[in-house]
Amino acid sequence: MVCFQSQKWVSVTIDEFAHLPSGYYYWRTGDYRLYSKNPPLVKMITSLPLLWKAPRAETDLSRLPKSGWLPWLYATDFMLKNQKNYLKIFEAGRMMMILMGVILGLILYLYSRSLYGKAGGILSLAIFVLCPNLIAHSQMATVDAGASLFIFISLIALIFYLKKPGWARAVLAGLGLGLAQLAKFSSVSLLFFYAAAPLLLIWPFRSDRPGWKRIFLRTAQVGLMIGIWIFLVSAGYGFKGTFEKTGNLDLHSHGMKRIQKMTFVLPAPFPQIYLLGLDRQMEDIEQGEFGNYLLGNWYQGVSRKYFLIALLVKVPIPIQIMLLTALLLGLRIKKTRLKFAPEELLILAVMGWLLIIFSLRNSLQIGVRYLLPTFPLAYLLIGRIGKALSGASFIKKLMIAGLWTWLLVECLWIYPHYLSYFNEFAGGPKNGHKILLDSNLDWGQDLPALADFMKKNRIDQIELWYFGHPFPKLYGVNYQLLGQEPRLKYAAISAQFYYSEGKLYYPLLYYQPLNTLVEHKKSVVLNQKEILPYLNKKPVATCGYSILVFKND
Repeated sequence: MVCFQSQKWVSVTIDEFAHLPSGYYYWRTGDYRLYSKNPPLVKMITSLPLLWKAPRAETDLSRLPKSGWLPWLYATDFMLKNQKNYLKIFEAGRMMMILMGVILGLILYLYSRSLYGKAGGILSLAIFVLCPNLIAHSQMATVDAGASLFIFISLIALIFYLKKPGWARAVLAGLGLGLAQLAKFSSVSLLFFYAAAPLLLIWPFRSDRPGWKRIFLRTAQVGLMIGIWIFLVSAGYGFKGTFEKTGNLDLHSHGMKRIQKMTFVLPAPFPQIYLLGLDRQMEDIEQGEFGNYLLGNWYQGVSRKYFLIALLVKVPIPIQIMLLTALLLGLRIKKTRLKFAPEELLILAVMGWLLIIFSLRNSLQIGVRYLLPTFPLAYLLIGRIGKALSGASFIKKLMIAGLWTWLLVECLWIYPHYLSYFNEFAGGPKNGHKILLDSNLDWGQDLPALADFMKKNRIDQIELWYFGHPFPKLYGVNYQLLGQEPRLKYAAISAQFYYSEGKLYYPLLYYQPLNTLVEHKKSVVLNQKEILPYLNKKPVATCGYSILVFKND
């Protein structure tokens, strides 16, 4: 309910603008080239309602300009064709994401209850439903929350196999891994733990005794998992371009090129589009896109402290305290300590593995959302507290209740601007720009808040420099571009542009789109000089937390 109500205050964001039309394009054509940097599964699930709504959509990509911005140009064309029902179309797609969030919460509750009892399950679920980050991404038609669901399912399937290994459970584990890979490329990091299953069975799960026969059997079962993973991924892409020679692929990332050199004449068991999409994603991970922002500074490449700081300021403090408490329950030197079970050790290892990979290798440091799959895992472990509370004193129970109440108050207070949530360590969302930008604060979500401000202040038209893609007029924002004559009384500037001091190159596809789509002209990019007069000004208002409003002289 919270997701459904708050999404009405969230304009179509940067990624979902292209994700939802891409998913619909897959259904219509069976062609997965469009936006191949993400696998198709989540995009196709969110776009399922569009099969009934049947919006107009281009099916021939050759009619659009050739550009690295093709997914967004296609999405702009989709918006032009469906302006009357555009917001309803996205609301339908968002409902599917909300449904996936509900399923994730249900699975989390059931698994936590199986480990920690009813109190543990309720506590895990209570934290999950009040997490601002999960609420924010469970109401947008992007891949992050959906990928979190399938990665969680994949890990649970692996744990079920490790607790009682057998061929049937190996099949389920392989299916889980395949679905996770069809949801997001970063799930390939789970392969390490799947490959290590024969060793994990010896320790810490102790399901097997050491012996070559056992290791050979379990290795064969892991091989089955990998085979199912490969088959499912190929099936997800319709088996198109499967078993083509790797040497024929036009690869750009260093990692994929190294693999290509070793397998140059061998047929690849994966579809070409899958491999090309993975390559493009790895290229972005190696090189970045528009630059990264941390603690007031822009930089290229990797900062090893980015994701640690992002977690510190984006995760509510009461959740951090409860997770730390849950972990300390297994470390204290007492007979009553709650020892870590094998599955808990594996979950901790996966969380640490993902954090290390993204901190050391990922140049796309543009949002805590890249670590979103670790959030349900953390909330599962918080269920340990529920088990420990069964014999705890009244004071300890009151402390946990107090932390949950603190979280509830924060969840209600930030409504409906969950994407821009920052905790007290950051000084709240008003000070979030001093630490992080992009999808942590400004993802183009606050056009409804700007429209509301204009209505309340009787502003008919405003100068605008907006970081996003949907037509502002769809939300009731009548505008002209920043700096155009005649000058207007008020100007609105997105935080992403303002705090980059105009140095961020980003095309305004929502302005004069026919010039780009029909005449193949370059999209408008505002000049840095337009923003300079505002850098020393104090905004008269902030819409949501991502659009600053200034009064012109």
